[in-house]
Amino acid sequence: MNKKDLTVLVILISAILMLIAQFTKNNMLFAVSFPFVCIAWMWLGAMKKDTVRGRAKVSLIAILIIWLIAFVSMVSMNNSQVTGYFLGLPKATAIMVYGVWVASFLVVTLVYALRFDKDYITSEDIKEFNKKTGANLSIEVTESNQSKLNM
Repeated sequence: MNKKDLTVLVILISAILMLIAQFTKNNMLFAVSFPFVCIAWMWLGAMKKDTVRGRAKVSLIAILIIWLIAFVSMVSMNNSQVTGYFLGLPKATAIMVYGVWVASFLVVTLVYALRFDKDYITSEDIKEFNKKTGANLSIEVTESNQSKLNM
């Protein structure tokens, strides 16, 4: 079984667990299975030649850990009454806003934007695509862009 098949299997198993969590109203099972479904989809999208390159791998693993901790923490809280605030928000809402949303932006979206040319699609990938498809995607590399690529 190759790595892409294994990733699809993780998506399938996690999605089945999410479905079971919905039918049984098991919040903890849902809180654990949901991050695996989402991150496995991102992992599958980031794969090139059966591997996830560079910092993309680190960012996806980091966000999986952050999401698991955040969702399990929110489910574990007694949300029937507000017991305290963090930066002006009830604790569970603060975990969602600051832990899930902001951390996702910093750990995944920002890394994706800053490292796209190195971890996701390199100039070699574009050349390979052009060769296999007969397409002619232009690759303009200026001196300033080249110095950025060499970082």
